Amino acid sequence: MSYQEIQGHRLTPEQATDRWLRWGIRLGKGVLVLLVFAAILASVKQPLHEQNAMRAKLALLEQEADGLREDRDKLLRRLNWIQTDTGYLELEVRDRLNLQKGGEFVLRFED
Repeated sequence: MSYQEIQGHRLTPEQATDRWLRWGIRLGKGVLVLLVFAAILASVKQPLHEQNAMRAKLALLEQEADGLREDRDKLLRRLNWIQTDTGYLELEVRDRLNLQKGGEFVLRFED
């Protein structure tokens, strides 16, 4: 290539400005795409974190509810025994109130 050919391919100032503008627009589009992608990621990540926290809290509450159900069932069985079983009622009265029948001696051993 000769010098004249190279000189012939020179860009006019308007063409050079257009070239810079095109590169700037491309760069701006790329940055915009990255920003949109980051915004989408941030908007999805935060609710996911909140959902995981809520799931963990739900699991804890379900475990607590199961424990409370077991306690309720024990109390209902005990109430049923108190209402229907005189032997159980007698045993509870002797244990809690330290009562005894006439002529009976109660011995208690403690560790």
